[in-house]
Amino acid sequence: MRNSIRFRLWSAAAISIVIALAIAGVGLRYLFELNVERRVVSELTVDLNELIGATSFAADGRLSVASTLADQRFANPLSGHYWQVEDLATHQLVRSAFAMGCNARLARTAGQW
Repeated sequence: MRNSIRFRLWSAAAISIVIALAIAGVGLRYLFELNVERRVVSELTVDLNELIGATSFAADGRLSVASTLADQRFANPLSGHYWQVEDLATHQLVRSAFAMGCNARLARTAGQW
């Protein structure tokens, strides 16, 4: 039975299908990862641009951020969406109302700023 043409054709077909499924799986995983990464970068860019637009300096030179942002997740407590702006000259921090005391310090490497 192992030398029959039917067995050899079925074996070749099964092996070909397994290889095709493996290649398709790897390709789909890559495309999904790329799509999710692009979407997250796009959302973060929109949030950053909105936060930059809402940031200004008061008459006394203190940093201030408008309290209303379009994304309501920033206004919900424990939503996981918080913002923090730092004045690099005075190291003054302005945070979202629900940051709950988190202190996010960014590591500054040489030449990054």
